Amino acid sequence: MSYNAKELVAGTVSEFCNERGIRIITSAPYSPSSNGISEHPACVATYGTRVMPRDSSLPPRFWAESSTAFMYLRNRTPTKADDGKTLFELFCGMKLDVSHIRAFECVTKVVLPSELLGELDGQAVMG
Repeated sequence: MSYNAKELVAGTVSEFCNERGIRIITSAPYSPSSNGISEHPACVATYGTRVMPRDSSLPPRFWAESSTAFMYLRNRTPTKADDGKTLFELFCGMKLDVSHIRAFECVTKVVLPSELLGELDGQAVMG
């Protein structure tokens, strides 16, 4: 059985299944909700990745950093379903230190190599 995955309900795959008596369940065409639980984490990650740069007034080109930061934080967020434990805690069996976590848009300075600096240049630029 397939739960309406777009690549499985159209074209030659559909014909192949029909010839062999394989039933394809279709509820709402091309809808993530028809794929059930398997689509939920992907939707949550996509939403979180989109929101973080927008909330921080950063350009969309920071989507990769946003995605990495979102998943990092998601794995370190306690959930009610896991009795207030984090996924990291369940997987590794130990509490983790979160004192190093900062806001997504925190100010940084990039220290430049001395070979690139002139006599009057600063040693760092804002990142």
